[in-house]
Amino acid sequence: MEEQVADVENRTVGELEENSSKPLWARVTDKVSLGLLVSNIPFMLFVAVLCGIYIYNINKASELVRAIDKKSEELKEVKWEYTDVQARLIKATSATELRKKAEPLGLQPLEKPVFEINNTITITQKK
Repeated sequence: MEEQVADVENRTVGELEENSSKPLWARVTDKVSLGLLVSNIPFMLFVAVLCGIYIYNINKASELVRAIDKKSEELKEVKWEYTDVQARLIKATSATELRKKAEPLGLQPLEKPVFEINNTITITQKK
């Protein structure tokens, strides 16, 4: 830090004006040195690791979204299949369909309503 301050103090006004007229890339390359790069290697490695983790997370998230989309499509198909099977079952167990299927077997619908036979027997004990 002290070297940079001393360096700025030693420059003349002409050098500072000349430096400001340089393009941006030339000014940046003047400030970047090998010592600066070497001293910042741990930070650069940290940033590189963070970038790798970020890329990994993005890929995992996109895989997860694709898997969720695939499962939701499968769920839709299963729901449609369930609805179709349920509709066919309701139709097949309707009274008219059951009559049609029972007719070739010789079965007829009941003419009297269904009733319950109650047989109550009371057992009395003799003394």
